[in-house]
Amino acid sequence: MRGDRCCALRYYHWIHPLFFGILLFLLPAAAVFAQGDGTIRGGKRVSGIPAPAVRPGEAGGQEIVNGTLVHDTAGINRVILQASRIKYGSSDSAEGLYQDALLASKLLRYNEGIRQSLYGLAVCSSNKNEYEMALQYAHLALTHCGDDKAGHEMISQLDLLLSETYYYKGRYDSCAYFRYAALN
Repeated sequence: MRGDRCCALRYYHWIHPLFFGILLFLLPAAAVFAQGDGTIRGGKRVSGIPAPAVRPGEAGGQEIVNGTLVHDTAGINRVILQASRIKYGSSDSAEGLYQDALLASKLLRYNEGIRQSLYGLAVCSSNKNEYEMALQYAHLALTHCGDDKAGHEMISQLDLLLSETYYYKGRYDSCAYFRYAALN
């Protein structure tokens, strides 16, 4: 009797990791199939038929961003977060994501998305030594900052970015102005 129990425990220790490994492999697939719109990442339907292209202004203001249908602020925030993770390593890819998020934010009139996208575009332009574009994006982002905590934090970040950009352009008076403005 004891030998049977020992054998069962031996098989349990072997099957246990295998079972959970298969379970962890199948759970993401089950989540994909359980989505309400039937799409997976990359814009392809579960059946393998690509999702239809949506132009700006069509389908109730929905926008395709990197193959993902963005129709709410949470989707825009995901795109902005993805772009912010890669903006220093891959500026060109991040710039494309920020452009897509900016377009979707404008379609939905999402002010927070507009200012974060413009700030990201300014950082990407600054990283690529395109200082005039960085200044344009940063000054445009300043116009979208509200009078709330997030708006004031964004103003401080933009002031620092502007001071750095003016420093590299050799305009030290503007650099000092925005540096001191960031301290307030």
